[in-house]
Amino acid sequence: MKKINVIIDTDPGADDAVALAALLKNPQFNVIGITSIGGNVDPQKTKRNAIGIADLMGRHDVPVFAGAMQPLKKEIINAAYIHGETGVNGLSMNNQAIAELEAQQPQQHAVDFIIEQSKKYNGDLHLIVIGPMTNIAMAFQKDSSIVEKIAGLSIMGGAFGDPTGNSGTGKQAEFNIFCDPHAAKIVLYNFKNIRLLPLDVTHKYLQTRVEREWMAKLSPLGENFSNMLQAYADAYSTFSDFRDVSPLHDVHAILALLDPSIWSWERGTVDVHLTGEKTEGQTILQPSEFGNIDVARTLDVPRFEKMYKAQMQQSLG
Repeated sequence: MKKINVIIDTDPGADDAVALAALLKNPQFNVIGITSIGGNVDPQKTKRNAIGIADLMGRHDVPVFAGAMQPLKKEIINAAYIHGETGVNGLSMNNQAIAELEAQQPQQHAVDFIIEQSKKYNGDLHLIVIGPMTNIAMAFQKDSSIVEKIAGLSIMGGAFGDPTGNSGTGKQAEFNIFCDPHAAKIVLYNFKNIRLLPLDVTHKYLQTRVEREWMAKLSPLGENFSNMLQAYADAYSTFSDFRDVSPLHDVHAILALLDPSIWSWERGTVDVHLTGEKTEGQTILQPSEFGNIDVARTLDVPRFEKMYKAQMQQSLG
């Protein structure tokens, strides 16, 4: 079976950590590199977390490239209130190994790496984008020809009404988009073959205590991830209606590359509001058979759960 060549752009983040675990241990993917971006916590911490998670998964061969230090036009924000000060609250990582590995990472900027690899693979490279889209937008601004060289983008982002958003009380924006709406607008307008997985589907499957207990029994690594997911669920309960459960947003972008039939899709174009106290970062879908984006609209929950748990068994077992 031909492997899927991918770069993953991420801001770890508890749910990003789960997505990275699913990706890095799946033999169907050729992970060319990880590019980091600020979002769930500041960019220095997200790069460190990406290195630490790759270390936990035994993937020292996957390089990590630091990206943009701030959004295109707005002040940097983060979600440490839910992911903890480290970004992966509850996850134990080897600090000494991270320091040694960080010193060995390439000094190339994430934007230049994305451009370079898009030309190298020329139509056979997918981007998985599970954080703010700043790096991808900057790559386009630097070299717009990459649009023709990227096979597709699998993006976790957006909200189209159910729920309306997760960026604060009354706000109608999903967090990744809200962090850098100008970047999201550039990416969603200009790139082709985009699959967009919004809150509308990521909220349909919630990890529970039963699932966390199952994960903890897989292995010491499974227990480590289970502890992180428990902290994540505890944080969710302080600011939402969720009690001892939480969504696993970002892993959707991984699994959708493997079996998109688990979701239903609606094709169209997506606009992003750039202003407004409540509407900044809001995504608006205009259905069109000629659109460049397939937006996930429904989720087959039993099939998703089966696939997700099989992947966690493979990654953490």
